[in-house]
Amino acid sequence: MTIERKIKRAAQSVAVDIALKRMRRSPERCARNLVELGSASCAHRLSRSEFKEIYDKLLAICRESDEEAAREMFFMTFACNE
Repeated sequence: MTIERKIKRAAQSVAVDIALKRMRRSPERCARNLVELGSASCAHRLSRSEFKEIYDKLLAICRESDEEAAREMFFMTFACNE
């Protein structure tokens, strides 16, 4: 893993942690922010159906207040190869 990739991963991790802090207050906003963060950090632009599918899965996790599962899904879904 290159130093640039390590820095990007660390920055993503911090941004994910910030989004997850508000999970209990607004799971909808948390899920949306995670999907937007992930799609912005990858070169691949999500279609509406892809966005909705990922959002729905993350929303279900956020409603359960499962931070670890949300973090895991984020990094598995948005693992960009650069």
